[in-house]
Amino acid sequence: MPGAPTLVLAWRLGPLSLGTEVAAVAHVVESLPVRGVPRASPGIAGLAYYGERVLPVLDLPRFLLGETAHAWVEGAMYVIFQIDDRGYAARVDKVMRIIPTTTDALVTWSRPPDHPAARFTRALLPVDGEQLWLIDVRRIDRHLRRRAGDPAARQGV
Repeated sequence: MPGAPTLVLAWRLGPLSLGTEVAAVAHVVESLPVRGVPRASPGIAGLAYYGERVLPVLDLPRFLLGETAHAWVEGAMYVIFQIDDRGYAARVDKVMRIIPTTTDALVTWSRPPDHPAARFTRALLPVDGEQLWLIDVRRIDRHLRRRAGDPAARQGV
């Protein structure tokens, strides 16, 4: 029996091809007004004003590439993620496309590679001769909430 169908939003950040299940994506926008936050938690690049909401901006280069500074390409975009009642914005170099796939096409590993993105990666998805890292935004959300002392995050919620 084939795995469950899913849609993946493919995007690039630096040298990596990444993706996120469309169910966690609320919107993709070309630009957002972002303000820096003094003494922000590591992993938060600032706050973005999106409609009536103020969203933390994830520092994906730090989380996924281990970079403290990233050379953004022209045309970089923002992906708005929605995790339960929490929203996040994240700047990415390029949004590529939506890929229809099934869960049985995902490749997991018994020993994670030594790479900063590995701890936030659900699986790899072979696409066009390369591996797309399927990022689980819930893992990033839990990581940030644990660092902030949220007891529910410590229990894996």
